[in-house]
Amino acid sequence: MDCSEFLASHSEFFDGVLSGEKARAFSRHLAACRSCARYHEVVRQGRELLRSLPPIEPSHDFYPRLQHRLYHLMDAAQAEQGSRASGTSTAAALAIALAMTIAAWSPLVRAEAPQIDLPAIVVDEPPPPFSPYTFPAVASLSYLAFPSALTAEAFWNRSNMLLYLYSPLGWQDRQARSAGLMRTAVVE
Repeated sequence: MDCSEFLASHSEFFDGVLSGEKARAFSRHLAACRSCARYHEVVRQGRELLRSLPPIEPSHDFYPRLQHRLYHLMDAAQAEQGSRASGTSTAAALAIALAMTIAAWSPLVRAEAPQIDLPAIVVDEPPPPFSPYTFPAVASLSYLAFPSALTAEAFWNRSNMLLYLYSPLGWQDRQARSAGLMRTAVVE
């Protein structure tokens, strides 16, 4: 053990909290080194002197003055920390607001507007006028599967073919065709 190790852990040695082997190493160093022995003796005498003094009696107003002083020290520390934190949070909020503003306005600032080319919409024929009596059989027999020729030609015009293909009626017709079964119904 050298002197720097002895001085670094002297308080633990002096208080008697070191393990047995480490305490023996400190005792051996204390017996071999005059400088560390002198330091140990000075600390021991200082402790004995402090223990021999009478206890200190604080004045009657010591505790209220101490509390007042501590309150003002903590208040000043909180005020300093609060001013730093509010400045940081304000700067962060402004930076986020600026980033959002730039993101929102960037499409409008571009020099060139986007060009979108859409194909023309062509209508083959106007839809037939609505009549509640146009398809009485479909309304009353919608749960039946019709042959595709009868269904597609008689009940659906060309404009509504896409609707037929994706409707439950078209699904039932495809199922019947795939199973090889074609049911027919009499429509009155």
